[in-house]
Formats: sequence, structure tokens, C-alpha cells
Amino acid sequence: MGVLRDACVRLRYVFGSGRHTLFGTSSQPRSARLLLQVAYWSPSARVRRRLLRAVWALTIPVDLLAESLAFQRAPAAGHHQPGRPRQFRVASPSINQQCADFEGALWTVRGRRRRRVSEPGRCTITVKTTETDIRLFARRRRHRADAYPSIGWRLDTDNPDRHLARFSVSVPTGAGGNSTGGVTAAVPLKLFDLDIGESDTSLTTDGTASITTTRGDPATLEVTVAPVDSPPVRRWLRTATLEVTFDRWEPPWQEVHIDYTSGHEPGQSALGASFRLMMLPAGLSRTQAQSGSNRRRFHADWLPAGFSVQVLPGSSPLGYRTAACHWISKDGNSSVELYDSVVSNGGGYMPEPATSDSGVYLRRLPAAAGGPIVTVTHESSRLDRVALVGYNIDDETLTRIAASLRVT
Repeated sequence: MGVLRDACVRLRYVFGSGRHTLFGTSSQPRSARLLLQVAYWSPSARVRRRLLRAVWALTIPVDLLAESLAFQRAPAAGHHQPGRPRQFRVASPSINQQCADFEGALWTVRGRRRRRVSEPGRCTITVKTTETDIRLFARRRRHRADAYPSIGWRLDTDNPDRHLARFSVSVPTGAGGNSTGGVTAAVPLKLFDLDIGESDTSLTTDGTASITTTRGDPATLEVTVAPVDSPPVRRWLRTATLEVTFDRWEPPWQEVHIDYTSGHEPGQSALGASFRLMMLPAGLSRTQAQSGSNRRRFHADWLPAGFSVQVLPGSSPLGYRTAACHWISKDGNSSVELYDSVVSNGGGYMPEPATSDSGVYLRRLPAAAGGPIVTVTHESSRLDRVALVGYNIDDETLTRIAASLRVT
């Protein structure tokens, strides 16, 4: 009877409501791994959801499943349930969020087998007062699950000094999902406030590994995780070395180079990476993975006095290297850059609400932030997914240039 009861509980969880989800930490049996592979290739989102719940039903203890089902069950008639005040979590405002174009390679290593990871479709770097998050999102594919929801690294700095408190990494599992883990420092370490040539070291909270942060040159930051004991204690993340080189130490950045190697416990996939991120202006993101595809020729019928009428390919010395083309003044103090295949994502340095006039949308960014002053996005049939960024150009002038823009 006990076996029959356990089977009934597991089936109720599989076909129950999807509003509550439990996550197990025990090892997965062979049947669960087989279900994960079937879910990865299933074209139906509903089937994938049921298969994933079946995986958790096989790995989570029956008692915990029963508690979850009892929590989801509606209270009996006449049962008085005391009211609880609603709690709201307000996220901290971002200091900076930049999207980027990806150039490089990702791979996983399990034992002696090395496997290539598909390039991401969208890349972001978000800097907050509580964390710095480097995130790579997979390109969505039709009729199959994503290769991974997202992978990346997070540096938690939730303390008054903004020192490194926890280092986390997300690794693709190869079955349409990812796995996230990390190490927590017993004493927060210096991070972006390191002097050139300085390093800081701290043990983890369990005392089995050490975390070291180093600033070897003016633009490079390195985070290293190494075991203390030999042989190392069994843990999910045994060794890791993250080296990040910024093109300008302070954001907003032009380029970010990342090299990462790691070692995990036997049977777990370790992530490797070597790539660079070509940054976009704050507040813009790509509509597709690569910037060079679907390139169009643009011309402006009106330009202010002192500007060269010839459109030049690439970026100006004042802007970002991901620009498609630009116009620059003869004295070189002002420029207008055009970005193709982009949308306004509402990120950046707290932009003001957009206003519209004849299909031209304005988004202002503070000049003190070092990024673009004004971004103008077209929403017409022939000029969609286009943005203009002006440097030392006022709003009215940039709007007039945008209104005269045409495609040939």
C-alpha cells in the first residue's frame, strides 16, 4: 500500500497545477535523465512542462511532494484562513545596463569530452549597487527547447562597501536547462575599488576553498576560486578563473573581453569561455544576434551647418564601435551615429519617458553619464528598428535629422 500511495502522490504532482514548483537537489535517476532528453526535443510547451514536473516528481521525496500538494489544495468550506499582509519586493534601480554583440566561443567540459555551446542571441551587462551581472541569453529556436535559458556570471556586492560577497556562475546542462551555483566569501573582498597591482583573498564560508580578486593592470579584473585541501573536497564548483578586461575601467564600456575556465565535481559539466562583447549605447538592444546582417544604406536630406553631407561607415571617434554609419561635423566636436537592427529596451541611466512626434520617438539620457545624449527611434514601415544617437547635438536638431532620414 505504501508503494501505491507514493505513486499516487507523484502522479498528482505531475498532473497538478503549475503555479507552485519545487526544486530537488538529490541525484537524478536514469529515468529522470531520459525524461529530460525527451523534454528537450518535444515541440509542445505543455508536454515539456509535464515532463519536467515528472522529473521533479522522481527526484523529490514523497513527503515534500505531499506537503506541496496540501499547500496548493483549496481550504475546506467554512474554514477561516487568517489574512496576511501582502509583501512587495522592490528591485534596486540599475546604475547601468548595456547590451552587446557577441564575438567568440563557449564550450562545456565533462571529463575528457569537450562540447561546443551555441552562441547567445542576446548579451547584457547590468551594474547595480547590489550586483554586477554578465548574462548571455540563448537564441530561441522553433519546434525545440532552447539550448539553455541563460548562462553567465554574477558578482554580488550587497554590502555598504560594494565588496564581493558571493560569486555565482550559470552553466548549461545540455538538456534545455541550466544549473547555477557559486561560493560565498566569509569576509567580503575588494572588487572594483582595488588599486592597480592589488589583490584580496578570503576563505569561503565553509572553509573548503579560497576566493581571490586581483587587478593586474588598469583595465583587468580577475576572480579566482581554488580549493584549500588536497585532494579537493567534493563540491559543485571546485575551481574557477574569471578574467574580465574592460575598455575603460568605468562604465559605460566600449568593449568587454572575458576569459573563463572552471572545474566541477565529477559528472558535472564545467563551463569555458573566451569572447568579447561589443557594447551598444545604454538603452538600445539588438533585434538579432549579429549586427552585420540586413545592412541598409541610409541618407539624411537635412544636416545642420558645419556637418559633412557624406555618410561615413562605422562609428565616429565620439561614439560606440557598433554603429552602422555616422555623420560628423567638420571640426570633429559633434556627431550623429546610426544604429541598425536595434530597439529601445528602456535600460540605461534612468531614461525619461519617451515622447513621439510624427513617428519619431525621443529618449533622453543624462550627458553626465558619458553615454549618448539623445536617442531617436523610427517606427515607420521603412525605417523600423533604427536609432540615431547624437553627441553635442540638441534635441530639436537631432529630431529634424531623424525626420529627414531615408533608405536607398
